[in-house]
Amino acid sequence: MGTSTNQSSPNAPSWNLAKAVLGREGVSAENQSREVWRAATADTSAKLEEHLCGPAILQALEVAKQSQSVPEALSSYDKAVASSHAATFFADISRRALVRAVASGSGIPGFGQELFAETISYYASRDLPSIVGAKGKVSNTSAAISLKRQMADIAKAAARGYPTEISARSWPTFVASVLAVLKGRRRV
Repeated sequence: MGTSTNQSSPNAPSWNLAKAVLGREGVSAENQSREVWRAATADTSAKLEEHLCGPAILQALEVAKQSQSVPEALSSYDKAVASSHAATFFADISRRALVRAVASGSGIPGFGQELFAETISYYASRDLPSIVGAKGKVSNTSAAISLKRQMADIAKAAARGYPTEISARSWPTFVASVLAVLKGRRRV
């Protein structure tokens, strides 16, 4: 028996549309993704953009640039997070993104793609389990997993095509640009 619980998205006006379309039959994954990103960035208590540019993320960015192996990356990252006291939920998300980027040899561009994929996966996972099998929603767990994977792929695609020379200084601009694409405010 597991001990994890499903913390749903806040019951706030900024989340109403996202919750209404998430998992809904007949609504494309792109539209569902867009509404979740809009809600996440509009949620002032979450401070998403600020967290995506936080110290743990910037440390992962540096490690992604320099590491040649996953164990080396994890060791460097964990030491940096511990010494800077930057251990947060987003530190965990960036750690998972870092592992995938280093394992694939995709460096900073891969880290950016994986970070946005991990972030949307988190947001979708907050509400998807509670709607599986509901009338007009995803019919089963496999469909929910597929939707989450599609949304992660959309996030990765939005983060592709940016210069490989992303630095700590240019990272906030990168994050803002990707979020604009994900919210439907700009094209890829």
